[in-house]
Amino acid sequence: MTKKKKPSELGGFEEVLDIVEPKKEPNQLKAKEGYAVYSFLEQEQKRLNILDELFSKKYTNIKRYPQTEKLLEKEIYKRNMLKDQLFDKLKTNDSPLSKHFEQIFNSAFK
Repeated sequence: MTKKKKPSELGGFEEVLDIVEPKKEPNQLKAKEGYAVYSFLEQEQKRLNILDELFSKKYTNIKRYPQTEKLLEKEIYKRNMLKDQLFDKLKTNDSPLSKHFEQIFNSAFK
């Protein structure tokens, strides 16, 4: 390492200046990581704000006006109707299920 010539005005500070490290250039990788962390923190803040709104406003409405019982009754009714329709179709002798069972039994016992 070569030493630079220092002006005579800094004569007493030469030893101090030798101890002080020169400024380093910022690391580009660290700068990119900083942006990634900042971006993550912004997204996390948006997510937390949405959750805060959900639990402070919408959740209180859900507690005041519950819909789960009516929705469950409606879905149970739909399920039972579909089950009845399915059994009605499968009970007939010419249904696809009975035809496939017939083919299976005929091929198994020949």
